[in-house]
Amino acid sequence: DLVLVDTPGFSPRQTAQNWPLAKAFGASQEIQCHLVLMATSRTDDVSRIVDRFEAFRPARLVFTRLDETAVPGVMAAEALRRNRALSFLGVGAGVPEDLRPAVKERIVRMLVGALPETVSERS
Repeated sequence: DLVLVDTPGFSPRQTAQNWPLAKAFGASQEIQCHLVLMATSRTDDVSRIVDRFEAFRPARLVFTRLDETAVPGVMAAEALRRNRALSFLGVGAGVPEDLRPAVKERIVRMLVGALPETVSERS
């Protein structure tokens, strides 16, 4: 089963409030944690957020708001840097109806589609 846990009001700087939940997630072999990030965020911000939520031991990354960015490379760069798979991509405002599986073909299409025309024509 997929269970989405939203943490409204939790700032990445307030991780001390999250420790009981983080311990439960980290101790369980049966829970696979997916960290949700906004694709509209800057690279440095995404990295800091992943660092702050590392206590949850996220196995995969989910990027939302892909419909709002022209720079989807942030998601690929962070996934590669962390050696973590992408699990879902949010392509609209609806959850869960706008979540799509992060399959290789979709990711490549997004990344290539973000290239300037002169570069993508050479490929």
